[in-house]
Amino acid sequence: LEKVYADALFELAVEDNTLDTVAEEMEAVAGILNENSDFLKLLSAPTVSDKDKKSMLSKAFEGRISDTVFNFINVLCDNGRIKYFIAISQQFKDMYNDKNGILEVIATSILTSRSNSTFSPRSFLKVSFNNFAYISYPIFIICPC
Repeated sequence: LEKVYADALFELAVEDNTLDTVAEEMEAVAGILNENSDFLKLLSAPTVSDKDKKSMLSKAFEGRISDTVFNFINVLCDNGRIKYFIAISQQFKDMYNDKNGILEVIATSILTSRSNSTFSPRSFLKVSFNNFAYISYPIFIICPC
């Protein structure tokens, strides 16, 4: 299901030459919905009318994101699929990264005070996988070893 919707949006974004913008906005909206899970639950609730859901979506996103992404969110809501937005967004991001040769990794590194290493994780990944790498560093420890 996620792939079907992500494919459709991806093709549209490529066709309209808005892929970068759509990718950024999908990630931003997914972050908002992920942080505000109650809002996503409300949009997914069968007891909330479609009119109220559209009103909430308009207040939250209209004019703040492109028409492409805003209309896509509305289609998901119309089809009762808004609860899958975060998974669809991840699928879209994976497709975007594949198209652009981006490898996303999480790196954990330990440096000692005696380290004079010129090792570059980004360079290593570029050579090893022939991709551009976005690296996030959740842990960075300086050890006085």
